[in-house]
Amino acid sequence: MVHVEADGEEEISYSPIHRDVESLVYALTKLGALLQELGRDRGGVGERVDALCGEITEFDPLPFADEESPWNPVFEEVADGNW
Repeated sequence: MVHVEADGEEEISYSPIHRDVESLVYALTKLGALLQELGRDRGGVGERVDALCGEITEFDPLPFADEESPWNPVFEEVADGNW
């Protein structure tokens, strides 16, 4: 299990973000491929980001299961064209 440390809390807490390292690598690889595609063609960014979120969730539901997941703002920034 891959965990993320919660920010801003007095006591350190960890939340699961990926079921295993394979899932983390899968998500990072897929995100990298999307960013390369978007570097060549910015058309349909929102739909492509949504589709990728669906692929990642199908492989492992943990990355987007929690609203506080660090994956959510990353994908919002990609959809907004900030990456």
